[in-house]
Amino acid sequence: MNNFESYLFGLLMTDGSLNLQDRNRGKVTLELQSKDALLLQKIYERIPNSSLKERTRDTNFKENYTSTTWSNSTLEFRTWLIENGFPVEKKTENACLPSNSDFSLRDFWRGAFDGDGSLGLIKDGSPFMSFTTKSGILKEELLKLLKNKYGIVKKINRNQRDGVYNIMIKNEDAQNFAHYLYDDCELAMPRKLEKAKEIFNWIRTK
Repeated sequence: MNNFESYLFGLLMTDGSLNLQDRNRGKVTLELQSKDALLLQKIYERIPNSSLKERTRDTNFKENYTSTTWSNSTLEFRTWLIENGFPVEKKTENACLPSNSDFSLRDFWRGAFDGDGSLGLIKDGSPFMSFTTKSGILKEELLKLLKNKYGIVKKINRNQRDGVYNIMIKNEDAQNFAHYLYDDCELAMPRKLEKAKEIFNWIRTK
């Protein structure tokens, strides 16, 4: 897996959808709010036989919500995902790293954070990064990465309300990890890259 493929795998693992039907039919989709459409355009340009579609609708949270959906219906692309370990059932609970050992860990996790992560500055101006997942595998792999790379040791249990893990780091830990994921990267969600740059510029004042 090259850097782009590793990133895309992480993004689809957290924010995408794989739909399989009989007779080898199916579709891979990724729907994002319209302000993230530039990222989908870049993916569209890299993956052959893809499509982009925009729609506006009322949701429970917002009226006239506009989103853009990237999709690919080719058997080749679905086969590539599945052969590299993409779950075909209960993706949220079974999300995992690529089974192909030749992938970029940094790019995979940037894709995953662009999907299910949050980052930026809190009210007092200090930085944070957080990742929310129902997957015990992703939780363990992220904790292992933080420990091996930065010596950050955390014990995280599922949230009793909705059964998710919420992994958060702050201050210098968040700044270091933001540099690791987003500094001089090939592809990232623009609004999260901007938040990462805010974290880069943070200086502790007390």
